[in-house]
Amino acid sequence: YNEQVNVTNGATLIVRNTTDSANITATAAAQTGVNRVEFTFTAAATGKAHAIQAQTISGTIVDSTGGATSDKAFATGDVVGAGGSGSTATFTAS
Repeated sequence: YNEQVNVTNGATLIVRNTTDSANITATAAAQTGVNRVEFTFTAAATGKAHAIQAQTISGTIVDSTGGATSDKAFATGDVVGAGGSGSTATFTAS
């Protein structure tokens, strides 16, 4: 995000195991005043490719100063690597 946000406990998004065509739910713990929301999930086995596809994050993510709802959509073509920048759209468990 380009601003500080607050995240409710339990915000989720889907990580796609593209090798096996299976969905994995990634969940965020409550976070306050962050500009990079962290989600946790259990990756599929070693050698499986994963991707975040177009979707909207469930749960509440709001601007930390004004409380306005923040953008929660991943659009087709959005490409963000680890650390919130870069050009990596997929990763492989190792």
